[in-house]
Amino acid sequence: YRGAMLAVAEAARNVACAGAAPIGATNCLNFGNPERPEIMWQLVHAVRGIAEACRALDIPVTGGNVSLYNETDSRAIYPTPVLGVVGLIENADRTLARRFRGEGSVIVLLGATDKGELGGSEYLKVVHGLVSGLPPELDLGHERALQTLLVELRDGGQMQAGWIVMAGGATAAEALSVGDYVRNSVQRLGSVA
Repeated sequence: YRGAMLAVAEAARNVACAGAAPIGATNCLNFGNPERPEIMWQLVHAVRGIAEACRALDIPVTGGNVSLYNETDSRAIYPTPVLGVVGLIENADRTLARRFRGEGSVIVLLGATDKGELGGSEYLKVVHGLVSGLPPELDLGHERALQTLLVELRDGGQMQAGWIVMAGGATAAEALSVGDYVRNSVQRLGSVA
């Protein structure tokens, strides 16, 4: 349920980080054999999570597909809801970059960052060999406000680039955003909740 909500939020946040207002979603739901009660439970709760997140973020679902019976040796794949979100930018010249545009760029980290949640993460699986825990909590009201803020900052000319912090955390996002400006000095301001 929560993982599916996070998939919607991440896809929509990626669109907002480009400076676009999310306007529609599609999905691909990948699950094991739905004839097994635990797999059907996963599928039902994923659909409920997607629906709740899309309603809260005001993003209509325009289509999608389902891939079931994904198993090897009678073992189902992990439930995998995949979301695609499209957005609208009225003026293509105002698209936000994924990399800093020049020397002196300032990094501002927006959103709650101090929850210390690792449940269901790739880190737990790869580093510690654990597949356990709950996905991070998600406040859909804060998520919608963050996405709206990103578009407003772009509209006001206060933001030139955006990158979502996900796998690898803030350090990886910074490194990916630096791109050709590796030698530039970057001032880090910290987090804004």
